[in-house]
Amino acid sequence: MSFFQTHPSSPTPPTIYFPATFEQNSHSIETIIALTSCIVYAFLTPISAILVYLAIYPQPFKRTSMEVVLAIIRTIVLEFPFPLMVAKTAVLWMAAATGAFFYPLTAAIVWVDLATFAMLCYVFYITYKTKEIIDTNTKGLQSYGPKLPGLLSIQFWLRTVTAFYLPLNIDVIRDITYVNEKELDKAGSNAAQHLKLDVYRPKGTKPNDSCPVLIFIHGGIWQLSDKLIPYPQPWYMASHGWVVASINYRLPPDVQFPTHLIDCKRALRWVKANISKYGGDPEFICVCGDSSGGHLASLLALTGENKSRDAHNRVQCEFGIKRDINEKTTHNSTIGNAKLRPYNAESLRKTYQPGFSTIPLSIRACVVINGIYGISEKHGLSKLETVFPGWFSNQVCNDVKGKEDKSLDTFKDSSTEEWLLRRKEEDIVPYLVFHGALDSIIEVEQPRSFVNLFKQRAPRQKIVYIEFPNSDHFYYLTASLRTQYQMITMLRFLNRLYSEYKEKENDNNLNKH
Repeated sequence: MSFFQTHPSSPTPPTIYFPATFEQNSHSIETIIALTSCIVYAFLTPISAILVYLAIYPQPFKRTSMEVVLAIIRTIVLEFPFPLMVAKTAVLWMAAATGAFFYPLTAAIVWVDLATFAMLCYVFYITYKTKEIIDTNTKGLQSYGPKLPGLLSIQFWLRTVTAFYLPLNIDVIRDITYVNEKELDKAGSNAAQHLKLDVYRPKGTKPNDSCPVLIFIHGGIWQLSDKLIPYPQPWYMASHGWVVASINYRLPPDVQFPTHLIDCKRALRWVKANISKYGGDPEFICVCGDSSGGHLASLLALTGENKSRDAHNRVQCEFGIKRDINEKTTHNSTIGNAKLRPYNAESLRKTYQPGFSTIPLSIRACVVINGIYGISEKHGLSKLETVFPGWFSNQVCNDVKGKEDKSLDTFKDSSTEEWLLRRKEEDIVPYLVFHGALDSIIEVEQPRSFVNLFKQRAPRQKIVYIEFPNSDHFYYLTASLRTQYQMITMLRFLNRLYSEYKEKENDNNLNKH
């Protein structure tokens, strides 16, 4: 035997054999991942489909807490469909990559997922169509503010994914007490935090710059919320040349209605006396509110003095000048079957302006966002069990009798439609009304009824009504695309009124000279 036969020059490398259990374990891990992905996908897909369906077709619930929770979920779905579409695409890709579709259950559910994706596309399309609705209802206002962002705008896509709007070109002065020392002592130390306001103004604003002024009143069913919640509206208006006073007011159980309204009037008094120090024009003050804050804003507008009648009575000191105002106005007629109520200006001031009834408090316009307009049983239009006469009387007014007696004056005095019937046309200010067509908290019939009565009661006065399709109650709390459209519309509407005011003021100055 030769040497090369016993010792080959090119030995064959050894073969490594893995244990059979390792291969089995590898397949087991893949199977576990695929099965887990299948279960998760099969669980999440129907839930997302149900939530999207309920967002488009809201269903009534007897429990108030459940209705509010679902309204918040619906708002997320309806205001941010694009991020949800992206997330759903990512989940679908991960399910496919992990082998979830090897199982018949997942393969069947994928059709539900595709249907949900199609519904989200529909929601996105309807949100974009809001632009067309606004353009149709606000002809003549386009030149008074920015363009509504379209598909080719960076702002459009930014607002589809961003829930907050915090511009850097404004200053915020927080926690300014708007009552005098006597009122503060009477209210008590616990009420101090509720009798404050924040001022938002453009950077570089100086005293006596005479910027137009907006008072913003937060909602919260007359019992909750705070000015510190980052509502995008004050930030946006301040970033576009307005001085905004966002106010707090006292809440139950410490106080009862109409203290909410009286505090709002105290804040208006402070604004008239002091806003010039922050660059605002005390002669041009508008008011805006959301939900129950919209109700208070509307009452502030309808129970105030006529702007043309008191324009020359500028407030010179912080808490007013003594004047002899003894005007009494009674106006009785009918609109359809509704009898117009008598109105007494002097009595009104004493009721809603205790201690400062001699100061005329006027505003120039009112903006209401998903507001409440009626409290009486006549308006039984809300799905929420909290918004009905008995609850309002018992919880907000602390009047137990109101639960049984629906004819109490409390309900009439807190209804904006009732105040429309009490005021003359020249006493009614311009209105801009926004409401979601799918509002599950305050049904859309409320603003429709108010707008129709407004047009009958003040046919020569300006009112613009924007009804947002596929929009629930809380959309305005986010800086979504729809909210961006809403804020641009509000800016345009108020800018036009301010422009008309300045033109008239300039004409008056020319006539004097």
